[in-house]
Amino acid sequence: MEKRIVKQPDIHLSLSRVVRRLTHGKGELPPKMMERLEKIVASEAMVVLEPAVAYTVSEIVVEDGRILTSDGEFIESPSIAKLFADCKMALFYAATVGEYLDNLIERLSFSGETVEAMLWDVVGSEGTEEIARFVSRVSHNRAHLAGMTSTARRSPGYGDFTLSNQPVVLKISGGDEIGIHLSEGNYLIPRKSTTGVLGWAKIARG
Repeated sequence: MEKRIVKQPDIHLSLSRVVRRLTHGKGELPPKMMERLEKIVASEAMVVLEPAVAYTVSEIVVEDGRILTSDGEFIESPSIAKLFADCKMALFYAATVGEYLDNLIERLSFSGETVEAMLWDVVGSEGTEEIARFVSRVSHNRAHLAGMTSTARRSPGYGDFTLSNQPVVLKISGGDEIGIHLSEGNYLIPRKSTTGVLGWAKIARG
């Protein structure tokens, strides 16, 4: 197993993506709201956000709807097992934009600054997704160097890859080392965090 921690990964927030996320791809923001959002994305976000990634690359064995790692841990999901059928390795990750944002949103909401809280919430969501995109790039590059190809990322909480797998993914990835822990219902804390796994398979020749 190979474990790595990446503090302040190379991510760049896209204003257009934040706007699409906020408007669900429909319409435009009021001018004052747009002006405020532009300022947050351009200068304030990377002071408030504390992006970090922990990931582990492990040999895996796929059998009976499970993905077993080299140290005996496993996740259970027939759909992931099918996707990883030809994979011999996998990258498990945890990523977060940090705890400070949670506290900021809570303070803004408590003081009645609901629009400002909403803007920061959306910026945090896009920041988390941007870190996940960073992980995908790392996985594809690392897999390529090993003569392999990487699957798309998959996260607990979707389909049969249930949240019951969250503790295992967090443990394998080393997410606790970047301050991520779980609620009683296996939800991630800080809220703007994510975990997942990508499989690596040998590139078919011929």
